[in-house]
Amino acid sequence: MKIFFILALMLWTIFSPKEKSPQEKYLVPTQKYQLKVPEPSGITYNSDANVFYMVGDNGTLFQTDNTGKILKKSAVQGMDFEGVFYHDSVIYVVEEANRNVRKFDLSLNEIATYTLNYQGGRNKGFESITRNPANGNFILATEKDPVMIYEFDEKINQINKRKFDEVSDISALTFFKNDLFVLSDEDNVVLQLNSQTLQIKNKFSLKIINPEGLCFDTKGNMYVISDGMAKLFVYSNPLNL
Repeated sequence: MKIFFILALMLWTIFSPKEKSPQEKYLVPTQKYQLKVPEPSGITYNSDANVFYMVGDNGTLFQTDNTGKILKKSAVQGMDFEGVFYHDSVIYVVEEANRNVRKFDLSLNEIATYTLNYQGGRNKGFESITRNPANGNFILATEKDPVMIYEFDEKINQINKRKFDEVSDISALTFFKNDLFVLSDEDNVVLQLNSQTLQIKNKFSLKIINPEGLCFDTKGNMYVISDGMAKLFVYSNPLNL
């Protein structure tokens, strides 16, 4: 009887259906635009004014149109701006090297700065910022070694953190349709994650060089900026595939 039970367990383990990882889907851009933003590393969309904000490694915040044409830039000269996020008339910028989150108004004037406590490598700190629409908390991610996803409240106080091993690095984060989308520069993919469990729902391959910024507009078009190519790539809503 015991032997029968062991054999049955072995057969169930071998032949039982296993959870499959999502099939990777290859995305083809519908538009490509050359950028004059130096070393572009982050992008976000302001649906209220139908404009975009981009940041670059040189520490400047830019306002652009949907082709990447520069409309305005900040007077503030920071250091190593990597991530940017717009919400409720405020633009949040992650300054990786100095471990700061800077707040700007719509005139691109700095209105506040928060210093984050992180002891990792100077060029492996916080790389991106977004906000969870479900609870209003901010989500930040470290680039690599290790890849960590942090949760902060509206006053930039840390609430939670989790290690994320599904990609080699994280270059950008953004929410769309209540899911968290993660961009990996080294793996050249965008992952669609369940925002609570961080389980992968979809995996999209980009096949572009050095993707570092990611956002969606209200129509579901996906925007990716390439640092190395200094280009803006536009994709149709990937959830329609």
